[in-house]
Amino acid sequence: MADTTVRHFLPWVRHGTANAITTIDSLSRNQPAQVSISAKITLNALDLPPTELRLYGPGDVTALDPSQIVRMEPRPHTTTFESNLFPHIEFDRPAPSQISWSVEL
Repeated sequence: MADTTVRHFLPWVRHGTANAITTIDSLSRNQPAQVSISAKITLNALDLPPTELRLYGPGDVTALDPSQIVRMEPRPHTTTFESNLFPHIEFDRPAPSQISWSVEL
């Protein structure tokens, strides 16, 4: 049976902490590269003052945990990968909000 599923990539869908980002994406080159959110902590019924937290983004990643990579196309050291195909990396946990713990900043 043929797979008739339609898939859409939605780069603006935010997961996890990214849901708290209030900065509007301008889709322009003037978009800020860093985003901060306000966090409020309550500890044993003691309300601490809100603090600004800077979120890391794709530009802050310097390495990935190799144990989280399930598959890569093209495979390392491949010299015959067709130029009309799209390279990709498949992660064990594909959701962007779940990948933050496996990167090195």
